[in-house]
This record gives sequence, structure tokens and C-alpha cells, in this order.
Amino acid sequence: MLRRRLSARREAQARAARADADRAADRALSADRDARREEARAEHDAAAKVDRAERRRAHEADWDERRRVEAANQARLDERRGYEQVQQDLVARTAEASRERARLVAARRATEAARRTTAVEARSAELARLVATRPRELATRRPSVTRGFATGGAGAVAAAVVDGLRSAVHPSGLPNAYAARYSPVAHELRVTFELPARAIVPTVARYEYVEAGDAVEPVSRSVEEGDALYRQLVAGAAVRVLAGVFDLTPPELVDRVALRAPAPSQGQATGRPGAGGQWLVDVDATRAAVEALALDDPDLDPVAVLEALTATPTPEPTA
Repeated sequence: MLRRRLSARREAQARAARADADRAADRALSADRDARREEARAEHDAAAKVDRAERRRAHEADWDERRRVEAANQARLDERRGYEQVQQDLVARTAEASRERARLVAARRATEAARRTTAVEARSAELARLVATRPRELATRRPSVTRGFATGGAGAVAAAVVDGLRSAVHPSGLPNAYAARYSPVAHELRVTFELPARAIVPTVARYEYVEAGDAVEPVSRSVEEGDALYRQLVAGAAVRVLAGVFDLTPPELVDRVALRAPAPSQGQATGRPGAGGQWLVDVDATRAAVEALALDDPDLDPVAVLEALTATPTPEPTA
């Protein structure tokens, strides 16, 4: 009986020991599984970490490449834009230079037109001011006229008058041909002088710069204006000669002057005042009448003066 109980106890102890062993084995197996799972998890985490690192490096490399490509593209774009800007600046500077050249050319042409216009106007003014610019020094020759008459008579007086008139300074283009005859009894001088041709009046009124043709073009004077200027010139020349003759001659010798001038087409072939034919100036004036004129009045109208001194109207100018 005791043996059975001991045997049962031993079996129970053995079963308990086996149970403990089984439990220990299960715990060991569970620990092993946990270790392997932990190891697997660690390996997975490590692999995932490596993968993430690789993907990150790949992504960063991709972004670096993109940035490099973008930088290269931007550099090429900037270079192209810079070239285009340079081209635009060059075109703008070229256009501005062209405009400046055109402006300077236009200014030079305008200046040239103004210069030519001034020359024409100065010439017209010179011809219109024959009375105002008459030679004032002729009066200093009176004593020689008196001496000439004393020694040479009427012929010497006529010669002295012609010589005095020819010695005076005249505007360019104004003829300087005279003929004179003196009558001591009548105290009269008959003087013939040469008038300039109608062509002395400038046919151009002014000059203008024509931008369309880039040229300085003349603006013609109208025929009516040219004729009026020529009438002024003829009358001015006549009054100028009358004043000169009376300045040259002493009052006791000459009291009246008969002045004539032929149309320019007559007598010019010889260079001497013509005789006969159409007289463009035919005036008989006394010293008192001429000396009464306000010849230095800036508003003096030679045509009106000549008409007042002339018994018959002055013929129209002949071309």
C-alpha cells in the first residue's frame, strides 16, 4: 500500500516535472518565436529604413537633376533674353541715331533754306533802298564842276557830272553808264542813264526745306510781285540819279535836270544809254522840287516820287 502511494507520488512528481518541463519548453519556444519575430521585425525595419533612405536619395538625386536642368534652361533663357535685349537695344539705338541724323540733316537744310532766303531778301532790300543808299559824298565834287565850267565850258560840266556819277559806289548789277549835256543859258542838264534789265529782280522769293524730298526748294516770286519790285527799282534808280546830279552841281550852274532812261532792251549792246525809242524814265525836275523831297524818310515811295515829278506816267517795265 505504501509502495503504491510512493509510486503514485513519484508519478505525480514526474508528471509535475514533465509538466514543468513542458511549460519551460513552451516558454522557451515562445521566447524563441518572440526573438525570431523581433529579429524579423528588426530586419524588416532595417530593410524598410534602407529602402526609405534609397528612395530619399533617389528622390533627392531626381530633384537635383531637375534643378540642374531648370538652372541650365534658365541660363539659356536668360542668355537668349539678354541677346534679344541687346538686339532690341541695338535696334533702338540705330533707330534713334537715324532719327538724330535725319533731324540734323533737316536742321542743316532748314538753315541752308534760311540762309538762301536771307540772301534773296537782302538783295531785294538792297535794290529797294537805292534812294536811302545813294552816294552822299558827291556834293564834295561841286568845286571841281565849277572849275570845269570856268575852264572848259558846258562840255566840262557835262563831263564832270558823268565822271562824278560813275565814281560813286553802286549796288552790284546796277549799270553805271551815263551821258550828259549841259545848257548854260537854261541852267539845265540833260542826263541819260542806263537801267538794269528786269532779270536783276530775284525770281525766287524765298527757299523752303521740303522734307519729303529732303531738298531745299526755291519758291518763285509771282510775276506781279516781280513787276512791282522792278518798278520800285526803276523809280529808285531815277530818284538816286536826280539827287546825285543836284548834289554834284552848284545851284548857280544847274537849276533843272531832264532825266531819261531807255528800256533796258535798248542801248545795252553798246554799254551806253540808248537814245530814242521807249523811255522807261522821262522826268524834268527842278532843284527846288528835288530838294523839297524827304529822301531820307524810311517810308519814302520812289514810285510815288517819280510819278509826282513826271509830267507823263511812267511806262510799265519791259521784260
